Amino acid sequence: MKTEKILLLGFALSNISALIYEVTWSRELTYVFGTSVHAISTVLTSFMTGLALGSYIFGKRADATPNPIKLFAKLEIGIGLYGLLTLGLLGLLSYPYFILYNTFHESFLFHYAQFWLAFLALIIPTTFIGATFPVMSKLYARELDDVGGKVGVVYSADTIGAAAGAFAAGFILIPFFGHNDTIILAAVINILVGAFIYNLPYEPAPKGGRRKRGRKSK
Repeated sequence: MKTEKILLLGFALSNISALIYEVTWSRELTYVFGTSVHAISTVLTSFMTGLALGSYIFGKRADATPNPIKLFAKLEIGIGLYGLLTLGLLGLLSYPYFILYNTFHESFLFHYAQFWLAFLALIIPTTFIGATFPVMSKLYARELDDVGGKVGVVYSADTIGAAAGAFAAGFILIPFFGHNDTIILAAVINILVGAFIYNLPYEPAPKGGRRKRGRKSK
């Protein structure tokens, strides 16, 4: 199997785990917030913000790094390790919430503080998740005349993996294995993907940047 196909498979698996996290974290925060509306809104806000931050920060870094494969592998391992950390972190959020409730009761300030505590707990892994798309696009789309097609393939893998992860989390994993084991499974996927692809060979783009095939310089 070629390196790019292995990377694409790893990227699809990464997006499966990303949506497993999203669904599971939403369920976990429902117990903390006491309502699914606030929990889902907080997780979605964290994910959308993280996707934007990850694309912005690591999009530039992907162009500057000498080996984007290692960068992608490190992101995967980082996502997995932080995923394991959330097993205890999200549970700990209930303690400051009691203090906030005793201080502000059911006021706007209480819900506002709830949101920011959960948002800050999730912004790091969601930023790493957001970083995987530009890094993979850098790895997979290497020629100017095929950028649209290649990025389309990457986006397809992104979407298919996300759909599979959302379905698996909601209808199979959480009902049969529970929240904690589901998060552990997602984290294991990330860590194994990162460990497997870390030492894959990387061929740098030609000097002067990506070049369009089929054109000879005069």
